[in-house]
Amino acid sequence: MAEWTAIFQNVLLNAANALIDARKKVVKISSHRHGNSRQVLIQDTGVGVDLDDSEALFKPFVRRLKISKERKALGLGGTGLGLTIVRMIAGHLDCKVRFR
Repeated sequence: MAEWTAIFQNVLLNAANALIDARKKVVKISSHRHGNSRQVLIQDTGVGVDLDDSEALFKPFVRRLKISKERKALGLGGTGLGLTIVRMIAGHLDCKVRFR
């Protein structure tokens, strides 16, 4: 349970940070079943991600989004470790994480 909490906490925090300057602030979570496989899709109306370069975002300390010092001081992300942690935990759970 703690692992899934960490995954969703990091992914939803990233979505919230991406929405800071967005006019329309929406996060949508859906799930799908494909035979024995399950898929969770998290979408937001934030600044977006360049899919051609998205794999780099899973590396430690890689960030594309600027986070204000004030927001960092609140402990709300900004270190570039969130997606690294997400992928590491997901791999431990035999799951895959990616942008699409």
